[in-house]
Amino acid sequence: MSNTPRPVPVLIDNSEQRKKTRAQKRRRRMAGLLLLLLALFLIIFRKDIDLYRLRLALQGGLTAEERFEVADDTSGDLAIAGMDDCLVLLTERTFSLYRADGSRRYHADLAVASPALVTNDHYALAFDLGGTTASLVRGGSRTCTITTESPILAADVAENGTFALVLTPDDALATVEVYSRAGELRYRFVSSSSYISAVALSDDGREAAIGGFAVEQAAFRGVLRFLDLTKEEPVAEISLPDELILGMRQSGGHLTVVTDTGLHGYSLTGELQHSAGYGENRLLYFAIEPDGSAGLLLGRYTVGHDTTLCRYTAKGELQFETALTGDVRGLTGGHGMLLVLQSGTVTLFDEGGRAIATEQASSVRGGAVLSGGRAALVGDVDVTLLS
Repeated sequence: MSNTPRPVPVLIDNSEQRKKTRAQKRRRRMAGLLLLLLALFLIIFRKDIDLYRLRLALQGGLTAEERFEVADDTSGDLAIAGMDDCLVLLTERTFSLYRADGSRRYHADLAVASPALVTNDHYALAFDLGGTTASLVRGGSRTCTITTESPILAADVAENGTFALVLTPDDALATVEVYSRAGELRYRFVSSSSYISAVALSDDGREAAIGGFAVEQAAFRGVLRFLDLTKEEPVAEISLPDELILGMRQSGGHLTVVTDTGLHGYSLTGELQHSAGYGENRLLYFAIEPDGSAGLLLGRYTVGHDTTLCRYTAKGELQFETALTGDVRGLTGGHGMLLVLQSGTVTLFDEGGRAIATEQASSVRGGAVLSGGRAALVGDVDVTLLS
């Protein structure tokens, strides 16, 4: 037998290499998980992401133009609104959203005889007032278009895309139909005792307030009902003698109601929280903002120098009041600002009542308040931005 010694095994310490390998695997799994989450995010929120704006931001940002032309024919009847920082235009033939640089984020052909719009920062609901067509847009794409069996009198859209339509059928005084953002009918309320002229949905679309009027024995009264969309009967009903409900809006569990004689605030169970009358003045124009605050133009006449602009918070607190000179032609609001249209002049007021921008404009069709401290004035062929 050989006396040659057997080789002794040599143990190699590769713990550091194993640590590096495990770390690389963890990094690859983490990267894969992040890519998966990013893909799911893009799929879920694809309608809210403006890829055009994102590309411009990467290239240096979106540049707002002071004036740009619109491709839509605005010579006929026109509805104007704001959706976040986009201008929404509904003509008798087209439905469009414009960015601040004049590019169109959305455009579609939509034939309506009497254009009407309801918007929030996420959705725009276009409908034919007195007609049977309604179309909902989210971001830069259409989510649904429906045709109703009865003429549409009023509408509202919630923050989650749920929308409500007030209809005037032949077999009842009025009905309210609530749809999902996909256009599926979720709820229907039939009123046989009073007419309905306004509807306001809660932010989550689970509750609604409807306002209208009834005539009994030659006496006129406003009727306000509060609905839980999981129940058939109203949660509460309020009678407003000798008052006509002109508009209302829900926000944060609070309902703001504007009538021809006063401004009221209610809880969603029907409890009156505040009320303010107009005194000897008439309500000329009003604008209820998404947060429930309200701007009012009060005066004895639509012409003259005795017009007062005032703004109330959602809690009914008077923020400011200021006297205006000259004729008034309209009022719109949003994002804490009020836009007043007068003969030859348009003025943008902040929430403290300070005039932050004024434009001499004699051919303005209307305007809308956008986010970012801007307002859009729509003329015959172009749009002017105030900031």
